[in-house]
Amino acid sequence: MVIHYKTDDLAARVKEATGGAGINVWYETQPPTDLDKTIDLMAPRGRIVVMAGRAARPVFPNGPFYVKGLSLHGFAMFNMTPAEQQVCADDNGGITLPAGFCATVFADNIGHARHLVVAPNGVVYVNTWSGRYYGNDTPPAGGFLVGLQDSKGEGRADVQIRFGDSVQTGSAGGTGIALHRGALFAEVDDRI
Repeated sequence: MVIHYKTDDLAARVKEATGGAGINVWYETQPPTDLDKTIDLMAPRGRIVVMAGRAARPVFPNGPFYVKGLSLHGFAMFNMTPAEQQVCADDNGGITLPAGFCATVFADNIGHARHLVVAPNGVVYVNTWSGRYYGNDTPPAGGFLVGLQDSKGEGRADVQIRFGDSVQTGSAGGTGIALHRGALFAEVDDRI
């Protein structure tokens, strides 16, 4: 779903897209921040990341914020030291990025990732696939669904758990994956 924040009714479209559950992560890039509207769109225990509005002084709606168990994070690239920026620049996972951006490899060698979804607790779920499109290569052992977690806060998945159907059960993997009302849904071999 694509929402044009200038012309669409943002609140109505977000509620429609999430079935009224709200969103898990909001990246605020447009100052001034209207925290009342943002908090109304959030799912319980969601995270708000503020990346703009250095001089902004919005009113903070304390009641709605804490009742939903939300967390607020600030991010400013200029807070990184030159050494931290250099480390980031040297570890871009083999891709070229514009100045001020960086990338790391969160997980590798998990198979052919098709879609992923991030749970409110930070666990990344990936649906992988194999078969004729990849020269019938041998996928990693275990199920085609992968749970990834950065339990140390280092930006890399140190916990990797494979589950679900596998080559051994006759599967070739799947594509779509989603979280809805606390449950994980995945497409495997043309079924959910």
